[in-house]
Amino acid sequence: MTRFFGKTPEGDSLDLLDLSTNQNVKNINCEIGELLFGIGKESFEVTAFFPQLKFISSTNAQITASLTGVDKFQNDLSNVNQAIKIIDEQISFFKKIKPKREEIENLKKLISDNKLAVVSDTKKIDEIRDEINCLEKEIELQERVLNLEKEKIKLQQNAFNEKIKIEKELNEENNNIANLLLEKEKYLSISHPEEKLDRAKSNVKLCAILTPSLATIVAVLFIILSLTKIMSFVVTFIIISILVVSVILLESFFIPSYKKSKNILETEHKQYLLEKQQEKQKINELEKQVAESQKKVLVLKNKLEEYKDVTNLQNENIEEKTEKLSILKVEYLTNKNKYDNINQCIDNLIEEGDRLQSEYTMKLESLSSVDEKLNILYLTKEGLQQAKENVSSRFIVPINTAFKNIISRFNMENREFVIDTNWNVKENTNFGSKEFQYSSQGLQDIISFCQRLNLIAEIYKKSKPIIILDDTFVNLDDYKLDIAKDIVSELSKIYQVIYICCHSRCCIN
Repeated sequence: MTRFFGKTPEGDSLDLLDLSTNQNVKNINCEIGELLFGIGKESFEVTAFFPQLKFISSTNAQITASLTGVDKFQNDLSNVNQAIKIIDEQISFFKKIKPKREEIENLKKLISDNKLAVVSDTKKIDEIRDEINCLEKEIELQERVLNLEKEKIKLQQNAFNEKIKIEKELNEENNNIANLLLEKEKYLSISHPEEKLDRAKSNVKLCAILTPSLATIVAVLFIILSLTKIMSFVVTFIIISILVVSVILLESFFIPSYKKSKNILETEHKQYLLEKQQEKQKINELEKQVAESQKKVLVLKNKLEEYKDVTNLQNENIEEKTEKLSILKVEYLTNKNKYDNINQCIDNLIEEGDRLQSEYTMKLESLSSVDEKLNILYLTKEGLQQAKENVSSRFIVPINTAFKNIISRFNMENREFVIDTNWNVKENTNFGSKEFQYSSQGLQDIISFCQRLNLIAEIYKKSKPIIILDDTFVNLDDYKLDIAKDIVSELSKIYQVIYICCHSRCCIN
């Protein structure tokens, strides 16, 4: 066997030559110890290698299988320890996921509290609903009262407005009558130009008088002139001149003035008559309007008599009732919000209760399922352990016999040591079993030495191992040391033994 050690374990290599065939052994898939002796490194360290000072014997799955004989029943119990390990893992897993009784009881209490809370909130919501119904009725009543009051005030306000309107119309009609009467008085007090008309009449009369007079004078003069042909020329001239002047005056002044005055008089007379007629018509019209206004005034006074008790009402009652209604509505909304909140709370509680009940049922089912699985696992583990113990018990008696034979050489016949199926050494005393790790270090070394010799004999079936003792007996007294050296000498006749010591008293001759 040639081994090469690299800087890391991955760099290690092994060449193994089989001397019976002179061929290299290929495809080495296990440790060299397992290949040669059927035992791994860890098993070798706790059996054939005896370190200095402290070498408490212990076992592993491989050693236990060899000791208990499981390796002899590979078809039935090859993986008993692995199976028990898996079962333990499953038991541990199910214990972790197993619902705790406290959790289930807590859920049960939460469900009960939830139901009580739902009942309590349901009572509250019933009380609030009754209060809301009362408030709705009260609000409806107050709204009707307020509407009736508003309607009453509206009617009275309309009546008052009608009264104000009638009073206004009455004042307007009275003012209209006064204005009409004033206008009538104005027409009645108008002065017409009757003096001018009289003077015109006088002028016309005067012209009417003067014109005939002048004509008479002319006629007289003409007659006189005709009668006095004997008059002188001068007189005649004078008379003729007078006649001519008279005629001229008559034609140029009196006659046109008369005509003019007469025309003016006629015109002014017509105008006068027209104005008089118009004034009369206006006065008649004003009198008619006054009469109509007086009729309206009478009608308005009669209407006003109907509203004599109507006054302008104040809105204190309306404001008071409106404020009361507002307070009721605020209280209603507050209770409505409280109702909605509690109702939502009840829905949440019911939802939470369903969730809790579902979780409670699930945990109970899970608990039952896990308990059932754990029970199966416990029974399976118990069956495997019982089967293992049944097999092991067939081999533990010889192991204990061999162990007692070896340890008896150290003059310990009066002490009873027992090895159980887990390879634990105990000492039976009057006070019960005593674990050997509580013994002195020297006794522990003797027990471990004997236990390991027993192991070597039992587990190395394929090939005998090399036994290495590295200053193993430093804790033994001289008497026990001599016995141990004798045993090693006897052991070297069966096995190859490498014995290392650092003191002359430990040397083997």
